[in-house]
Amino acid sequence: MTDRIGKPVSQRQLRVGEMIKQSLSMIFLRNEAKIPDLETNNITVTEVRMSQDLKIAKAYVLPLGGKDADQKIKKLVEYSFLIRKILSQKVITKFLPKLLFRKSEIQIGLLTEKIENLSKHIKQFKKDKHSSVGLLKAVNKRKKLLDYLKRNKMDSYKNVLSKLNLRK
Repeated sequence: MTDRIGKPVSQRQLRVGEMIKQSLSMIFLRNEAKIPDLETNNITVTEVRMSQDLKIAKAYVLPLGGKDADQKIKKLVEYSFLIRKILSQKVITKFLPKLLFRKSEIQIGLLTEKIENLSKHIKQFKKDKHSSVGLLKAVNKRKKLLDYLKRNKMDSYKNVLSKLNLRK
């Protein structure tokens, strides 16, 4: 797996990202952040991607039902210092990463880009089984995110499909 720059993602990045994802999910589920005018127990953390130096964490979140997603993400960004404070009690690392919250629709776009790159690679190297497994995982993950959008937020689903030219 590679990041957007083309450098391979290390096991440490994946491990710390998964640890932060689980901690954020528990913080949101238990509503420990006490963010005013926001119920965090209905926010899903789909993925956390770490920078190479582990100082920036991009958390892809999806509010349940997809209602007022932009407003909820703005609230999360505004009160990220509270979330980071509670996260510091849960996760023990040398440097606690800065949290950046993004919508999961962006993640679908990144997965589409990854799928296109892997498809080109597999056409060139037909015997590369590891890349084909990675392609299947990316396709399944994108399919799950699209199914969730289709069930809960139809207008966003149609918007994503039209922007990415996925289905006709």
